[in-house]
Amino acid sequence: MNINELTHWKHDHLPSEADIASLESKHGIRFPADYRDFLNSHNGGHFRGEVFFALEGVRFGLASLFGINVGYPQSELCGRNLALIECNSPIEVVPIGRTEENFLLVIVVVDEEDFGHVILKTFDEAKKAFSSFSEFVGALKIRQKRNV
Repeated sequence: MNINELTHWKHDHLPSEADIASLESKHGIRFPADYRDFLNSHNGGHFRGEVFFALEGVRFGLASLFGINVGYPQSELCGRNLALIECNSPIEVVPIGRTEENFLLVIVVVDEEDFGHVILKTFDEAKKAFSSFSEFVGALKIRQKRNV
């Protein structure tokens, strides 16, 4: 799926390359190219219960993807969401979104072997979900509306 096909509320502010580079420098990280492209064109967003992805046969609703300088602490990339990952100093993963089930989506930002992988962090485990942000976006599906 192309992320542009999704109807969602996007943040008004799109970050500049300098905004992204500053965030990376501040935290000693680098984002994968496909994720940087997403930030430049969308800067996160909130989904209205219409988008999901499946992992090991289980569906997870996508609630939000975080952005830069969005004005909402709970939606801020590298804001207070960084503290939600235990043993993440120095930073190896960055929370990039949240599911409707209140699980985190994180992206690997340092480990060369797993660089760019998207991981689903549930309450008791972390599992590699996708090999890249592009693969994650490609796995997103729109829920079919039921006629009542």
